[in-house]
Amino acid sequence: SQSIIFADCWKGYSDLKNQFFSHRTVNHYVTYVDFTNNIHRNTIEGNCADIKQNLPVQYRTKKRIILYLIRYMIKRNTSNDSFNTFIKLLF
Repeated sequence: SQSIIFADCWKGYSDLKNQFFSHRTVNHYVTYVDFTNNIHRNTIEGNCADIKQNLPVQYRTKKRIILYLIRYMIKRNTSNDSFNTFIKLLF
């Protein structure tokens, strides 16, 4: 997979480096922000909270979750021109 995972250094995440293209971490015992990778816990937790807030509860199933995550990423990473960006991604 070409996914890049951003996480803190909780030991439960230690195996992620073997499952994804890249696993970047920030160790909160050492520093709050990893300036090398430009990641910190607020970014990670903020994205999770935003995703949960924007996912309709009645459709949170394995079958539909990927479509809502794609929609979230397009809306988050584009300006008001989400529809045209979506069309460009398809073709």
